[in-house]
Order: sequence, then structure tokens, then C-alpha cells
Amino acid sequence: TEFKAAGCPDRTLARIPELFDALLSDTSVLLVDQENGVPGSEMEQLRAFRPQLSALCNELASYNIPEALHHDDLTANNIVLNERGYIFFDWAESAITHPFCSLFIPLRVAQDIFEFSENELTSIRDSYLSQWVAYQPMERLQRAFEIAQRLAILCRCLTWQYVITHVEDHAKAEFRDATPYWLRLFLYDGEEFEEEEAS
Repeated sequence: TEFKAAGCPDRTLARIPELFDALLSDTSVLLVDQENGVPGSEMEQLRAFRPQLSALCNELASYNIPEALHHDDLTANNIVLNERGYIFFDWAESAITHPFCSLFIPLRVAQDIFEFSENELTSIRDSYLSQWVAYQPMERLQRAFEIAQRLAILCRCLTWQYVITHVEDHAKAEFRDATPYWLRLFLYDGEEFEEEEAS
């Protein structure tokens, strides 16, 4: 409540479908049918996905894991270790949402940059989930984590929607394709996709 009152974005599971609707209506940010934008055909797929998104949010909520402050850019560049322990900083892209979303970026970095194996990635996931077994058994936590990872992609998209909406005009060109990219990645459930020619 205090974080929300301070202006931290509310991306709780109950609000995500509403935020998704608003995102799809923001066609200028999504660059619909433009270069590096969302193809019109995929916009139709995204609109059709709305009931499934609501179902995913409801299922994830049913695990009764408390929502929390989510760091949407949790990389090694934003963590410092000193004599007092770990310090996590650069919370500019944070939001209130499901805590399992926060492991999305670290796992993406581990896979794409450090080329961790599937076994290593699974070990990271299960080590993280082991801290939550007071809420659910590991098998159910793994299912909750799977859903949260897809929603984490949508949260990343919402972050970039906010950035591109508020950044100064001269800086928009640098980031203009970020929101469409993350929305398309959400549609494809994290699988990289082929770019299409603008129509």
C-alpha cells in the first residue's frame, strides 16, 4: 500500500487484464503494421487472448503467494556486494506484482549472455522456489512460476510503454521498438519470432 501511495505502478494480478486492454488500445506505441511494430494480424491474436490472460491471472492468484515489489531490471549491473551485504538498486522500472516475475530477467541473462545449460537454469529456479515452500509444495510452485514468467514478459512490455510515453521526444526513436518487441514476445510465450515486413 505504501509503495502504491508513493507512485509505484500497480501491476497486481487483478489489474493486469485491465492494463492489457489499455495497452492494446495504445496503437501508436505498438507501431501497428509499421516497421518493428506489431502486425495487425497479431493484434487480433492478442485481443483473442484476453480471456486466457484473465484465466492465467486467476490461476496464479489461486496459489495465494503474496504480491510484492518487483524489480523489472534485475541484472548484475544493479546489484552491489559490500561489507554490509547485497544492495539492490535502480528501482526505476519496479512495480507491484507477483514476486516470481523478478526472476525473469536474471534467467534471461543467464541463458542468453552466460549460456547456462537447462539444468543450470532449472537449478536457479528451484533454489529460488525453495524459499516459498511455506506457501505451496514445490510442484505447485513450479506451475505458478511458469505462469509468472509469461506475465513477467507482459510486465516488461508495460514498463517500456510507460518509458516511451514519458521520455523526451528526442529520445523516443532509440526505444520506439521496445514495447512492440516485448508484446510480441508475450504473444509467442517467450519464443523469439521472425520480424515481418511493414505493410
